[in-house]
Amino acid sequence: PHCCLQTPPAMVMPTDLPRLSIVVVSQDDRRFFSVVHELKRSFAQWPHQLIRVKDARSMYDGYSHGYAQSSGEVVIFSHDDIQFAVPDFAARLATAIGDADLLGIAGTTRLCAPGLLWSGHPFIHGTVTHCSAAPERYDFSVLSLQGPYIDGAQGLDGVFIAARREWIERVGFDLNTFPGFHFYVVDFSYGSY
Repeated sequence: PHCCLQTPPAMVMPTDLPRLSIVVVSQDDRRFFSVVHELKRSFAQWPHQLIRVKDARSMYDGYSHGYAQSSGEVVIFSHDDIQFAVPDFAARLATAIGDADLLGIAGTTRLCAPGLLWSGHPFIHGTVTHCSAAPERYDFSVLSLQGPYIDGAQGLDGVFIAARREWIERVGFDLNTFPGFHFYVVDFSYGSY
């Protein structure tokens, strides 16, 4: 028997790359050093500034402190426990950010509650993979097979968000309304809608 499935060709990194800053809010040294390894591997062809915020009182606090230290035209806000499932992730991001102010790996085109997934299908999009209870195994959360890009998202998951600097300047970080580690991303991403 022959397999009919083929791996799609890897995307090529664009040559004209915007300056990139990556902000990681992390209090855990082990997780931070693991994500640094992942970011260096995945963004090896895209020179970047990596900023760690270790003592954040909230995600917005961490975002705002990291953003104040950043110099990139594009700023990534990332959790400290991510891995990229495809080897050409940076090329995909560089291509997609050319046409967007803000993008993420999962979200909704219909924000109807503080939980991004509450809108259900067909409004939720993207894929997020979590470590399984079994060693070296993963659980896949496939929200939608549409894509690769979905326009008009009203809310994005906070695990990984990339934004243009001028968009961040317009929207900002509402530290007073969102003083904790929840719901900040609904406010942040809905600001682009």
